[in-house]
Amino acid sequence: MQTEFEEARTLTSRPIGLNLFTPTRERMDEHELARYVTRMRAEAERYGVEAGEPRWTDDEWDAKLEVAARLRPAVVSFTFGCPDVEIVDWLRSSGCRVWCTVTSISEALEATATAVDALVV
Repeated sequence: MQTEFEEARTLTSRPIGLNLFTPTRERMDEHELARYVTRMRAEAERYGVEAGEPRWTDDEWDAKLEVAARLRPAVVSFTFGCPDVEIVDWLRSSGCRVWCTVTSISEALEATATAVDALVV
């Protein structure tokens, strides 16, 4: 991510934003997951590819936040959730504007409670 961001900066003098997926770990139905895996394995076989094992990951969340704070993009936006107010404040103190993508009124209320600079609806 850092390399791609730095490369993009060499291509323009205009502001650049960085979008991060917010990791969430919701409860899941193990039986439903097993059914989904079975369906995906059938699809993988159909296309002649290997299906990986299901696993949860935070996608190196902390490391990506550190890079964002260090590189200071004009905007750091978040999708699939909103970070805690401490993260919003920290990124803002690093010089970034913070946006959050929302898809419902409840998500909008949650995001405005963290004092993000803008909502992406």
